Amino acid sequence: MLTTRLLILPLKSQPGIGIIGRDNRYWWKEEGQLAIILREHSVAYQLEQIPEVVTYARNDHLDFTIPYEWQGTQHEYRPDYLVYLKTKKGNIIKVILEVKGFETEKDRQKQIAAKRWVRAVNHHGEFGRWVFLVCKEPQQLRETLNLYMLSQWT
Repeated sequence: MLTTRLLILPLKSQPGIGIIGRDNRYWWKEEGQLAIILREHSVAYQLEQIPEVVTYARNDHLDFTIPYEWQGTQHEYRPDYLVYLKTKKGNIIKVILEVKGFETEKDRQKQIAAKRWVRAVNHHGEFGRWVFLVCKEPQQLRETLNLYMLSQWT
């Protein structure tokens, strides 16, 4: 039997508490998802510490999805975060950020679809510059962003 627990998280950008879960007013997560929640919360904390981050949003109820195929069936991939970064030249880079600990073959298919989506949108050119990034170590997010993106798009 699964039990539902209330998880209260402190947020720097919003003094008080953040509640994760699902209800009419609140968002709840089941107890088995605790490690995922904590990893994603750690990423949010790290994003708040990075001065180049203009804004970010958890992709929960934003309806931002990327179509992909898995075992012959069409699915919709919902990345974890959307992040806007400002480069040294003042350009904005839109980052699709996925928080991942353990990776499955299905996850790799989602990543392939996200990279294909980013290439297509960047080729089109009318929607700004986009990048897809997977974060496996939240504590290294700033270094990862600096190395992977800011050096390429400054």
